[in-house]
Amino acid sequence: LRIALEVMNIWCRRNRHMKLSEQHAALCRKVAGHYAYYGITGNYVSIKNYLNQVERIWQKWLGRRSWRDKLNWARMRDRVLSKYPLPKPRIVVTWAKRTYDFEEPCASIVLARVCGGGGGVIPCFYPETNP
Repeated sequence: LRIALEVMNIWCRRNRHMKLSEQHAALCRKVAGHYAYYGITGNYVSIKNYLNQVERIWQKWLGRRSWRDKLNWARMRDRVLSKYPLPKPRIVVTWAKRTYDFEEPCASIVLARVCGGGGGVIPCFYPETNP
Protein backbone atom coordinates (compact mmCIF):
# COMPACT_ATOMS: atom_id res chain seq x y z
CA LEU A 1 0.00 0.00 0.00
CA ARG A 2 2.81 2.39 0.86
CA ILE A 3 4.53 1.97 -2.50
CA ALA A 4 1.27 2.40 -4.40
CA LEU A 5 0.63 5.64 -2.52
CA GLU A 6 4.17 6.88 -3.21
CA VAL A 7 3.66 6.22 -6.92
CA MET A 8 0.34 8.07 -6.80
CA ASN A 9 1.99 10.98 -4.98
CA ILE A 10 4.65 11.27 -7.69
CA TRP A 11 2.03 11.08 -10.44
CA CYS A 12 -0.15 13.79 -8.85
CA ARG A 13 2.86 16.04 -8.35
CA ARG A 14 4.00 15.70 -11.97
CA ASN A 15 0.52 16.10 -13.44
CA ARG A 16 -0.99 18.73 -11.15
CA HIS A 17 -1.22 21.29 -13.96
CA MET A 18 -3.39 19.12 -16.19
CA LYS A 19 -7.08 19.93 -16.51
CA LEU A 20 -9.20 18.54 -13.70
CA SER A 21 -11.20 16.39 -16.11
CA GLU A 22 -8.00 14.80 -17.47
CA GLN A 23 -6.63 14.23 -13.97
CA HIS A 24 -9.93 12.72 -12.90
CA ALA A 25 -10.03 10.32 -15.87
CA ALA A 26 -6.46 9.15 -15.23
CA LEU A 27 -7.00 8.79 -11.47
CA CYS A 28 -10.19 6.78 -12.06
CA ARG A 29 -8.27 4.36 -14.29
CA LYS A 30 -5.47 4.04 -11.73
CA VAL A 31 -7.84 3.52 -8.78
CA ALA A 32 -9.98 1.02 -10.74
CA GLY A 33 -6.81 -0.90 -11.63
CA HIS A 34 -5.84 -0.99 -7.96
CA TYR A 35 -9.29 -2.38 -7.10
CA ALA A 36 -9.02 -4.97 -9.87
CA TYR A 37 -5.72 -6.24 -8.49
CA TYR A 38 -6.22 -5.90 -4.73
CA GLY A 39 -10.02 -6.13 -4.50
CA ILE A 40 -10.32 -9.58 -2.98
CA THR A 41 -12.39 -10.83 -0.08
CA GLY A 42 -11.08 -9.51 3.22
CA ASN A 43 -9.21 -6.57 1.70
CA TYR A 44 -12.04 -3.99 1.66
CA VAL A 45 -10.64 -1.91 4.52
CA SER A 46 -7.28 -1.64 2.79
CA ILE A 47 -8.71 -0.49 -0.54
CA LYS A 48 -11.01 1.95 1.30
CA ASN A 49 -7.93 3.41 3.04
CA TYR A 50 -6.21 3.56 -0.34
CA LEU A 51 -9.09 5.63 -1.77
CA ASN A 52 -9.03 8.02 1.20
CA GLN A 53 -5.29 8.51 0.88
CA VAL A 54 -5.51 9.06 -2.90
CA GLU A 55 -8.14 11.75 -2.32
CA ARG A 56 -5.86 13.41 0.25
CA ILE A 57 -2.86 13.24 -2.10
CA TRP A 58 -4.92 14.70 -4.94
CA GLN A 59 -6.10 17.50 -2.66
CA LYS A 60 -2.53 18.21 -1.55
CA TRP A 61 -1.24 18.67 -5.08
CA LEU A 62 -4.28 20.55 -6.35
CA GLY A 63 -3.78 22.93 -3.44
CA ARG A 64 -0.26 23.67 -4.66
CA ARG A 65 -1.34 24.71 -8.14
CA SER A 66 -1.78 28.31 -7.05
CA TRP A 67 -0.20 30.43 -4.34
CA ARG A 68 -3.29 32.64 -4.09
CA ASP A 69 -6.00 30.22 -3.02
CA LYS A 70 -5.29 27.16 -0.92
CA LEU A 71 -7.53 24.16 -1.39
CA ASN A 72 -8.58 22.92 2.03
CA TRP A 73 -10.46 19.67 2.54
CA ALA A 74 -13.91 21.29 2.69
CA ARG A 75 -13.37 22.98 -0.67
CA MET A 76 -11.94 19.78 -2.12
CA ARG A 77 -15.04 17.86 -1.07
CA ASP A 78 -17.51 20.53 -2.20
CA ARG A 79 -15.91 21.68 -5.44
CA VAL A 80 -13.80 18.83 -6.78
CA LEU A 81 -15.06 15.52 -5.39
CA SER A 82 -18.71 16.42 -5.89
CA LYS A 83 -18.08 17.06 -9.60
CA TYR A 84 -15.29 14.52 -10.13
CA PRO A 85 -15.84 11.59 -7.72
CA LEU A 86 -13.35 8.74 -7.67
CA PRO A 87 -14.68 5.17 -7.95
CA LYS A 88 -15.99 3.63 -4.74
CA PRO A 89 -14.02 0.67 -3.35
CA ARG A 90 -15.36 -2.68 -4.43
CA ILE A 91 -14.46 -6.31 -4.08
CA VAL A 92 -13.78 -7.77 -7.52
CA VAL A 93 -12.91 -11.37 -6.61
CA THR A 94 -14.74 -13.28 -3.89
CA TRP A 95 -12.90 -16.26 -2.49
CA ALA A 96 -15.49 -18.71 -1.22
CA LYS A 97 -14.57 -22.03 0.31
CA ARG A 98 -15.05 -24.60 -2.38
CA THR A 99 -16.40 -28.04 -1.63
CA TYR A 100 -15.65 -31.01 -3.82
CA ASP A 101 -17.65 -34.19 -4.32
CA PHE A 102 -14.53 -36.31 -4.50
CA GLU A 103 -11.64 -36.82 -2.14
CA GLU A 104 -8.11 -36.37 -3.38
CA PRO A 105 -6.07 -39.48 -2.54
CA CYS A 106 -2.98 -37.59 -1.34
CA ALA A 107 -4.73 -34.71 0.40
CA SER A 108 -3.92 -35.99 3.89
CA ILE A 109 -0.28 -36.90 3.21
CA VAL A 110 2.15 -33.98 3.38
CA LEU A 111 5.35 -33.92 1.40
CA ALA A 112 8.30 -32.95 3.60
CA ARG A 113 12.04 -32.67 3.27
CA VAL A 114 14.16 -35.17 5.18
CA CYS A 115 16.49 -33.31 7.56
CA GLY A 116 20.13 -34.18 7.95
CA GLY A 117 21.25 -34.75 4.39
CA GLY A 118 19.92 -36.61 1.41
CA GLY A 119 17.57 -33.81 0.37
CA GLY A 120 15.01 -36.46 -0.49
CA VAL A 121 11.27 -36.18 -0.24
CA ILE A 122 8.78 -38.54 1.38
CA PRO A 123 6.80 -39.91 -1.54
CA CYS A 124 3.04 -39.64 -1.79
CA PHE A 125 1.46 -43.07 -1.43
CA TYR A 126 -2.19 -43.81 -1.95
CA PRO A 127 -3.67 -44.99 1.35
CA GLU A 128 -4.94 -48.28 -0.07
CA THR A 129 -1.54 -49.19 -1.59
CA ASN A 130 0.57 -48.11 1.38
CA PRO A 131 2.23 -51.27 2.87
